[in-house]
Amino acid sequence: MEFMRTYERLYGLRVLAYCMMSNHFHILVEVPQRPADSELPDDTALVAKVRSCLGDKIGGKLEWELGHLRAMGAKDVRENARARKCLSLYEKNLAVCP
Repeated sequence: MEFMRTYERLYGLRVLAYCMMSNHFHILVEVPQRPADSELPDDTALVAKVRSCLGDKIGGKLEWELGHLRAMGAKDVRENARARKCLSLYEKNLAVCP
């Protein structure tokens, strides 16, 4: 349940129904429409959201990685990080966050 609620907060999902079985689960979610690029959070807001959902350690690592990419001259750090799969680490950590 806790992981499911974390996904809701981090990604803006809405859980419509779920069924937990002994060795797997079924879940029906409503996924919000992706906002326009102009409405996506900036680096600071993205780091704050990751910190609130996954903790300071993971949020700090994301902040460092985004800063490193920006220092290397990346113009759109968030899109560059996604393209390089840097953010997938934070998505995977959802499965193991306390």
